Amino acid sequence: MSFRCLASAHHGLRYTPGSTPGPRAVAGAALGIRKYPHLPPKVSPRGGLYSGARIGQDGYGAWNAPAFQEGWSNSVEMTVRNVRAVLRAALNQAVKRRRIPYNVATLVEIPRAEKPRIAPLTPGQARALLGAVQGDPLEALYRVALSLGLRRGEVLALRWEDVDFTCQELRVTGSARRTNRVLQRRTTKTDSSIRTLPLPEQLIQVLRQHRVQQDQARARPDWHEHDLVFPSRVGTLMEPGNLYRQFKAVLKRAGLPAGTRFHDLRHSCATLLLAQGVPLVVVRDMLGHTQISTTADIYGHVLPETHRNAVEGLDRLLTPKPASPDPQEPGAEDGDGADGDVD
Repeated sequence: MSFRCLASAHHGLRYTPGSTPGPRAVAGAALGIRKYPHLPPKVSPRGGLYSGARIGQDGYGAWNAPAFQEGWSNSVEMTVRNVRAVLRAALNQAVKRRRIPYNVATLVEIPRAEKPRIAPLTPGQARALLGAVQGDPLEALYRVALSLGLRRGEVLALRWEDVDFTCQELRVTGSARRTNRVLQRRTTKTDSSIRTLPLPEQLIQVLRQHRVQQDQARARPDWHEHDLVFPSRVGTLMEPGNLYRQFKAVLKRAGLPAGTRFHDLRHSCATLLLAQGVPLVVVRDMLGHTQISTTADIYGHVLPETHRNAVEGLDRLLTPKPASPDPQEPGAEDGDGADGDVD
């Protein structure tokens, strides 16, 4: 069975020798296989053919070999898990069509990948970053990422039509992604990533000022209008590599760790919100996660302290206040009023 045939089986597409399934089908089934050289030879598509005899449990079992796992990073572990999931689904279709007797992928257990570690900014570091970008042409970009938790691709794909100054809202409707080596504005990562976020007053003022500065750049003869909030110098989508270099310069000015990633601004937004006691479901909606379990899994380290603060706040609410002494009646010290005017 060819690799493309497996892709067709997984995606429910018809496949005949010589035909070509759609690129999304092939890319979905090929996730990580060609990118990483870590897969066992019997699983590698280099030979172009997968037969029922060649895809055996021993081939999948190589994933569990200590020598094979040595030096794995979290990304490689996730790649292996994703590849196994795709092939397992494809082979299930092959079993249903009686192309193979059983699905060997279901017999192999893949080690659980460790949770990726995040490095959010502390409140002091966040203030240092905002201080370092004050007056920078991309100040609004950094403030949007840190205040609203947008992904890098969502920030770069933001359009002015998505910014509603009247209602003080910002709509996330797209993401900048590279397809066939071409940077394009595409739909968001998931349906839940399409969201509307409130704009705080300070961020509105920064965005207004950024728009005034951009209006001046539009007068350039080489400007290409795409209605982007944070475009390149000529109005097109900003290359992520250019943003990376500018971000590293900002980190240096702010005195922040050089290893800080742009995506850590998103983590910082979520962490700081949770630390303030913002409900997890609200943070999930702001970040555009499909499942609340994803938010809890990534930022679970913040929740214990949040829970402690919540319990202590409830304890203060339920603790009775000490009774204050009654104000002393005038003349009580002289004994007047003990039998005062009771009528």
